[in-house]
Amino acid sequence: MILLYIMLALSPTACDADLNGDMLVTATDFLILRGFIGSPCIPIPKPPINVQGDGAMLTWSAPALNTDGSHLLDLIGYKVYCNALVFPVTAPPWQVDLSITQPATCVVTAIDSSGNESATSNPVTF
Repeated sequence: MILLYIMLALSPTACDADLNGDMLVTATDFLILRGFIGSPCIPIPKPPINVQGDGAMLTWSAPALNTDGSHLLDLIGYKVYCNALVFPVTAPPWQVDLSITQPATCVVTAIDSSGNESATSNPVTF
């Protein structure tokens, strides 16, 4: 009866499925369900793509997926790291004017609504 309850209460995610797509229910799932531990499978955004520098302008495209393969639906912004400076970007267009920081090597990370930050994009040097 308890196993049935756990199976019905859990919703399948990419973290819960094995290679065949079958639902896995483990002791860890039970502990997560009961609130004893946090989920080890928190979706984290993939890094921004197509990061490019043109003159003093850094541009990029939004990632479409999280690292677990789920769709990234809660993107709220980016952080641009250039040398020792950090530029938050929270509204389109997804670009930063870096004329005051040249020369610089910059990377971009994506931020979701839970505050999860992606790995860095490819570096761009101006």
